[in-house]
Amino acid sequence: MGKKPGGSLVLGFIMKLKISFITIVTAGLFLAGCELQQQSAEPYSDISTDGLRLQLEVEPAQITVNPEEEFTVTYSVQNNNPEKVKLVSGCTAFARGMVFRQEEVVRLEGSSDVCFTAISSYEIPAGEKLELEWQVKPFSLKTYPDDREPDTTLAEAGKYTFRVKPDIMKINGEETSLPDIERKVVLK
Repeated sequence: MGKKPGGSLVLGFIMKLKISFITIVTAGLFLAGCELQQQSAEPYSDISTDGLRLQLEVEPAQITVNPEEEFTVTYSVQNNNPEKVKLVSGCTAFARGMVFRQEEVVRLEGSSDVCFTAISSYEIPAGEKLELEWQVKPFSLKTYPDDREPDTTLAEAGKYTFRVKPDIMKINGEETSLPDIERKVVLK
């Protein structure tokens, strides 16, 4: 039997298509696996810097947009150094807990996006931790009428980010700062 002209070209083209298809399917499965892995990850974020362990926990990480619902956010700074650590903040609290939706600040009830200026200091003994907690409700604070109570509306369903911005100016007398840490929150 003789070969058909161009037969090996067709076979080569089909093999390239199969390889491309397998590559695309493999990449899709890998990305789907990454998404599943992220969803099943621990309910907290964790960063270590300067002998301090920064941890952010959101419970539950998914709530219904309902006036009775809320989620609790706990930010902790653990001292893993062998000696006590002194933190100095330029605000009344050592961190602000802010909610973002697509990088835009959303003022949900219970979050804090304001720094009230005051020099505050905190000592954390070796092995101990300092915690700050927010009880956040799915209400968006809109305006302040004359009676100074904010008008509220239910937040839109969707994915949000709770980001803690530490307001630390000094650690043990040296000027420095701590990194932001964040967690995803879903409002259904």
